[in-house]
Amino acid sequence: MTVKADNTPISSAGARPAFTRDQRGVLGLVGGGLVVLGLMEGSAGALWPDVIDAFDVSKGAFGVASGIGLCLALPVLVFGGRITTWFDKRVLLSVAAGMLVLASLGITVGHGLIVLALLLAVRATGIALIDLASNTLAMEVEDQSGRHLMSPLHSGFSAGIIVGAGLAWVVFGVGGGFRAVYVTLAVFLAVFVTIGIRERIARPFPRAIPTATGDAVAMALYKRSDIRTLTALIAVAFCGELLLAQWIGIYLRDELGFSASTGVRAVLLLGGSMLVGRLINTKLTTRLGSRWSLLAQGLTLTLGGVLLVATETATLTVIGCGVVGLGIAGIAPTALSLAGIAVPSAPGAASGAALMGGYLGVALIPFAAGGIASIASVRVVLLVEIVFGLIVMAAALNLDRWMRAESTPS
Repeated sequence: MTVKADNTPISSAGARPAFTRDQRGVLGLVGGGLVVLGLMEGSAGALWPDVIDAFDVSKGAFGVASGIGLCLALPVLVFGGRITTWFDKRVLLSVAAGMLVLASLGITVGHGLIVLALLLAVRATGIALIDLASNTLAMEVEDQSGRHLMSPLHSGFSAGIIVGAGLAWVVFGVGGGFRAVYVTLAVFLAVFVTIGIRERIARPFPRAIPTATGDAVAMALYKRSDIRTLTALIAVAFCGELLLAQWIGIYLRDELGFSASTGVRAVLLLGGSMLVGRLINTKLTTRLGSRWSLLAQGLTLTLGGVLLVATETATLTVIGCGVVGLGIAGIAPTALSLAGIAVPSAPGAASGAALMGGYLGVALIPFAAGGIASIASVRVVLLVEIVFGLIVMAAALNLDRWMRAESTPS
């Protein structure tokens, strides 16, 4: 696969070979796994206020419980190279989805802060496993096919957000509650578990042979300036999306006094704009290069953050969600593709390293967000989106230099 000077993949001219049967099966599972994550996040954005009430915890305690859960999931990414070498990644996807089934059903019957923290830890670990296995598989197929697939595949996550938010909207519309939504999600997740197991049985892959590079611990890759930069970009993308998904419903309902359906519309627009952004990101990055496409996305993210808090009207706030989603959509897929290109011999370790920074960020941001919400307001929490946009622009301006610094194979 050829790349630009800034390590942006360039599609080969002329006809490209069709995907093999195994590759099609892998891509289907990866897309399905990312859709599953979108379902979880899209529905949760509208459900967290009800979950907080049902478990009888404060907003600050909810933020702490979320952060603890994400911290407990970090070892999955630290040892991502080893996990994805020693275990079939399709089995990992099925196990992870099973954990999400358990967490979803647990949320429908649980009560109290300790139970909530445990369920969020199981949920976060399942999400981390799906993220790790899905992105490692995508990196492998990108390397085999010479195609940029990360953005189109991640559009499945955005589609899942739309379906998940739409599911919550429909259930609320017919008088149901958050428990009905989580039971429905558990059914979808169980179907994915079945598909993953069937795919593993139908098309067994040869067991991977561990190597010193492929079995690397993700932490070792942080010696590289390019991996550190890409990790920071993924952290911003994950944190920006998490903040909006978790807190926009609370902001619209508790601080501005709008209905639950308004929060659902905001999450729907977030998911829709991210879907569009990811579908166009491949062409945008191929034409402009990673540096300029990331710069444009950072600028868009900053503008969306301004719209979120500029007024107290529902219309502009909801539109701001869409603009933030459009800006943030392509940041993580672009960074993940570049991580796979940077360390082609160890996609599991590269995926784990790049994702670990993102997860560390989203592990810490709930603590910060919960504290800010308790001391000031959720509106101040959403101001962070502007800061994230500025960080992306600063990183984009220095991307070429950092990528060239590690251009020689490691």
